[in-house]
Amino acid sequence: MDKHSSLGIGEGCYGFATSIDWVDWTDEELSIISDMFKRQLFANVYHVYTCPLWYYEHNFGFGMGNMQLITNGGFMLMAIALYDEDPEFYNDIIRGGLRALEGGFIEYFPNGEYVEGISYWRYAGSRFPRLLKGMQTSMGTDWGLTDVPGVLETANFPFRMRGAITGFSFGDGQPESAIIPLIMFCADQTDNKALAQLRKDNMGQSGDISDVANWVFDTGEYNQGLDIFDTDIMNESNATLILKTGWSRADTAIAI
Repeated sequence: MDKHSSLGIGEGCYGFATSIDWVDWTDEELSIISDMFKRQLFANVYHVYTCPLWYYEHNFGFGMGNMQLITNGGFMLMAIALYDEDPEFYNDIIRGGLRALEGGFIEYFPNGEYVEGISYWRYAGSRFPRLLKGMQTSMGTDWGLTDVPGVLETANFPFRMRGAITGFSFGDGQPESAIIPLIMFCADQTDNKALAQLRKDNMGQSGDISDVANWVFDTGEYNQGLDIFDTDIMNESNATLILKTGWSRADTAIAI
């Protein structure tokens, strides 16, 4: 695995780890899968987690930004899925993954703002809810990652950076739809039924496995739309003041 492939492999791990529980693998098949991942992937991952200098060779591990949530998150979820095949080995991967993930989640500190822009906010947020939910359901804890100030508050962030119709372009990205599966995850974790209903109202045909895993029931009476968000916001991370008269097309929005 070279530094140009870690991102794609991390993404693949998110998908394949989910199939471990959903597909009726035989014990022999799981053993073969585990051995393959240990030789072809986790040998390199272990080197990075035990010697951070390997980060420069493989381009994942102890950095910051969205990439750390995709790579380390995918590797860690795969290790959790295969844990029963070799608990001692995968325990080391999970321990190293937790340390490596800190650089990704600290991006949300302290109030959920994301300096990389909406595009990368979407990218990271489309993956890490699967990891955190998987940790909670399989191991009974996420080891405090959802307690990092800003992680669960980040559902509000893209609406802090938009006008009445669409978002403002800033950072390394373009204005894009912000009502992604991360919204349902944050709603489930904070028992915010109005936020969950907003996701349902804008889901269309693009539902995700994260929506299924984090589905919030009985939200119909909380149909408040975008009115659940403040109209006037100061974003500290990019020193931007957003002023709006409301959320309809007839309203005015100013970014300073």
